[in-house]
This record gives sequence, C-alpha cells and structure tokens, in this order.
Amino acid sequence: MKRWIGLGCLTWMFASTPALAGGSKWRNHAYVLPSAGGNVFTPENGDPVTVVTVGGRAGIQYWEKGRQYPKLRGHARLAGDYVMSSGDVSGYEAR
Repeated sequence: MKRWIGLGCLTWMFASTPALAGGSKWRNHAYVLPSAGGNVFTPENGDPVTVVTVGGRAGIQYWEKGRQYPKLRGHARLAGDYVMSSGDVSGYEAR
C-alpha cells in the first residue's frame, strides 16, 4: 500500500507541473538522487540516540523559456527515507 501511495504522489507531482502541460514554452529537468544522513540527540530523560537515514529524492525543475524577464520557475520534489536508530525509533519518512 505504501508503495502505491508513493507512486501516486510521484505521478501527481510530475503530471501537475506546467512543463508537462504541453506547448514549447516550458523546459524541465527531472532527477532522482540517493540520500543518506545521520543525527545524534539526547532526550530529556535518557541516553543519546543515534539515528541513520537512507533514502532518495526525486523531483523536476521547470522554467519558462523564450521570454524576457520575469521568467517563471518552479521546483516540485518528493523525498523518502528509511530511519534506523540505536533506540526504539525506526520506520519510513516521506516528505
């Protein structure tokens, strides 16, 4: 189910951008990038917790072409991570 929700969000994001609405007035650049990160925090009443995230980013940048200033630009993106920790925290995160 989570996979279908993510795929639906990604499809909506790409389909709703002006660059894909048709016409030659827009240019775009789509991308998919891996990502990783980490964090260490200390809860008020506890030991330090280390959190590691592994995931990816996808998006599309679009801009208007063939027009003098002001040119319109946009950036739609989607991010997803799997969160692992040394404590009780783990699971998926989507933005």
